Amino acid sequence: MINVDLALFLGLWVLVFLYINFRKDKFEVHGKIFALYRTKLGLKAMDSWAVKHPKTLRLLGYLGLVIGFAGMIASLGMIIYYAFKLIFIPGALPGLSPVIPGIEIPGLPFRLSFFHFLIAIFVVAIVHEFWHGVISRVWGIKVKSSGFAFFGPIPAAFVEPDEDSLMQAKPKASLSVFAAGPLANLLLFIPVVLIYFLLLNPMVGSFIQPDGVIISAVPEGLDDQIQIGDRITLVNGMSATTYPEFIIATENIKPGEEVTLTTNESKEFKTVVSQHPSGPGEPYFGFLELSFVNIKPDWQVETFFWIRRLFFWVFSISLGVGLFNLLPLGPLDGGRMIYSTALMFTTEKKAKKVFKWVSAITLGFILINLMPFFLSLVNWIVGIIF
Repeated sequence: MINVDLALFLGLWVLVFLYINFRKDKFEVHGKIFALYRTKLGLKAMDSWAVKHPKTLRLLGYLGLVIGFAGMIASLGMIIYYAFKLIFIPGALPGLSPVIPGIEIPGLPFRLSFFHFLIAIFVVAIVHEFWHGVISRVWGIKVKSSGFAFFGPIPAAFVEPDEDSLMQAKPKASLSVFAAGPLANLLLFIPVVLIYFLLLNPMVGSFIQPDGVIISAVPEGLDDQIQIGDRITLVNGMSATTYPEFIIATENIKPGEEVTLTTNESKEFKTVVSQHPSGPGEPYFGFLELSFVNIKPDWQVETFFWIRRLFFWVFSISLGVGLFNLLPLGPLDGGRMIYSTALMFTTEKKAKKVFKWVSAITLGFILINLMPFFLSLVNWIVGIIF
């Protein structure tokens, strides 16, 4: 069954496709799936930044070179590591996953909503491309246009430096231009993640508080005794209706002990306590989770958590886009960095050969990481058809 966020995403895909086809005069289409809408938006601001802060921005450009190549090694090493884990370790998580609204991303706590997706992609893309333009102007490289792009249904932004000027510039200039976008994403990540963890997360307690403990999964063999959503009221006969009571009732229980739990439906069952993953000696009820109660009006709670999730997705996508763009692959920033670096040491013909081989190897590891997604997509399609 298609969820709302995925349905809106697919609907956007259809609308973008139709609009581009009806207004072909406004778009430049490449490969039938990449469409550009050129504007002059932001060009004056790029010039202004470059004129006002040339020394600082050149230093950031040099910093981008160091971080760019370090990030390239780190991101390439990561996808190689996860590719081998997927091949040799059953059930291993991939190192890459498409960021699509409504689709579960392995390892992340919740799914991306459609509107979080639009806002986060817009912010991340604007920051990424604007910084490409600013560093270009610092080195005197003309920026021909800026604008909006669509890779299929995925919205993006772009900045178009003059290609001839870029390739004729000194290596330190062209490389810092390529590294500027990923650097901006990594710099954006820092304040957003700090706001999320140091400001928004501590505020959670002012909107909701633990109210008790409920059953989140039914252990094997207990299907006929308890149900998901049942509330724990007693632990070994001690009251555990509230969360503080549950903590008191379980504080002396050790891993391996059998305990008797009672639910609000007066259902009594026994279970053996396991060891908590966080440390030896700590009891762990893996099939239980906290229930919460709102201590402010529902609309305030929902608004707060919507904003909190937006910050989560902005820093997650910003980090992901920054590192992914540093991969030594084709048109990505990392790919262009590899090609420009190769040109410094060899002929254009050999540089292109190096570029193609590195890109092909990187693409292979990316595809291995995406195999779980492709398999789940096939299963989903088969499930809809049959």
